[in-house]
Amino acid sequence: MMTENERRGSPKNRWTRWYMWLAYGGGILGVTAVVVVIVAMVPAPGNNGKTAVSHQKLAILTPDEVAALIRQHASINSPAEVNDLQFIANQDGITLDESIMRFAWRDDFSRMVTAIEKENPDSVVDAGKTGRLSAWINFSGSISGNAREAIDKFKSENPHVEVSLQTGKDPGFTRREADEAVIGAHFAVMAEDGVQDSVTYYDSDAIE
Repeated sequence: MMTENERRGSPKNRWTRWYMWLAYGGGILGVTAVVVVIVAMVPAPGNNGKTAVSHQKLAILTPDEVAALIRQHASINSPAEVNDLQFIANQDGITLDESIMRFAWRDDFSRMVTAIEKENPDSVVDAGKTGRLSAWINFSGSISGNAREAIDKFKSENPHVEVSLQTGKDPGFTRREADEAVIGAHFAVMAEDGVQDSVTYYDSDAIE
């Protein structure tokens, strides 16, 4: 004997019939719809068992606000960088200020090291970023005046970043020599018959 719910069609039975029609009578369109239904009916639970709610995205900045941020933060050089930092903030669920503090200095540090290497060829053995707010530079000899000025300028603009310096480091290979060797090895491998693609790099720790 059917129950009242069975006669009227309980929610479970109604969804079952809808699913069966989509799966077997709806063809390709039905398969697509099934995926949509499943996604809609199975929300991701949060830690408290309730439906998880994504964080609110940051408002789009006006051109004037972007320009003000660039003036305020020496480590930000273009509107494109502001957009990248806002994208990271939205992805990580943090504020724009936090995103700037954690990530804006990284490109600034790379530019500084490149400038030092250009003015003082082979003086930098290696450099890198060890964490969110720390970095290091190894020099083959003493630090030149220009390099010191560049480092001091970076520190003044990014006081929250710790930069470790080491001098008199045996280069073994300088970074430029290692880069040139990697390029040569890469194209030598690519020239071999049967090689379709290659990824070539060196371990920075191995040349310290």
